Amino acid sequence: MNRSTPDKQERLDRVVAEARRNREQREAGYREKALKMYPWICGRCTREFTRANLHELTVHHRNHNHDDNPPDGSNWELLCLYCHDNEHSRYLEADVFGIRVACIYLPNGNPQPGPKFDYKLRWMERLRARMAEIWAEEVPAIVTGDFNVIPEDKDVWSPPAMADDALMQPQSRDAYARLLGDGWTDAIDLHNPRGGVWTYWDYQAGAWQRDHGFRIDHALLSPELGDRLAACGVDKAHRGREKASDHAPIWVELRD
Repeated sequence: MNRSTPDKQERLDRVVAEARRNREQREAGYREKALKMYPWICGRCTREFTRANLHELTVHHRNHNHDDNPPDGSNWELLCLYCHDNEHSRYLEADVFGIRVACIYLPNGNPQPGPKFDYKLRWMERLRARMAEIWAEEVPAIVTGDFNVIPEDKDVWSPPAMADDALMQPQSRDAYARLLGDGWTDAIDLHNPRGGVWTYWDYQAGAWQRDHGFRIDHALLSPELGDRLAACGVDKAHRGREKASDHAPIWVELRD
């Protein structure tokens, strides 16, 4: 065994943590600039803000590219936290070939603690309520997508590196665990009980090249569909493609 491995791991943890701090500092910087350029009004719901509640107003990148920050602020707009998180969360549901399919993008929740994390937890409560309604219908169903939750330590390459992230907070994990406790099956976890399966690799700090990833994309199956689960996995190779997403697709195979 390479005796330097723990030291290397610790250094890499520090690099990842520093990269995240730098990103948060950049975000704070362009928010301050946007507040000087634009009226303190939400660009969606038109709610007006004062210094007393200005912490609830944030900056949104119109093209969703946080690296695109022109000096004139043309890629920014001010949104309240509620409208901002609605821009970055999705819930789509449809019946497809006899299966109820719900595809989600759950709010990230960073930085935590704070209003964004509180909104994430409220969003998860609403998701649980809808999933309970689907479960009660006793239909074959799958709820899948980016949950922005690392369920357990086995689902991340380095728990210390992500310890302060909203994805790994006890409240996030507890909310996810409650979904499983309601009778939904985590397909990837069922077939990989020892963990070590990633669906996301950050663009920073050479995460993909070092295989420093974590699992935040999940496929939760109702009992009626869980009984038909034949196989599941992650198409990891997609993450290595040119200009790839930082996520890799997950898939499930069902028996008739």
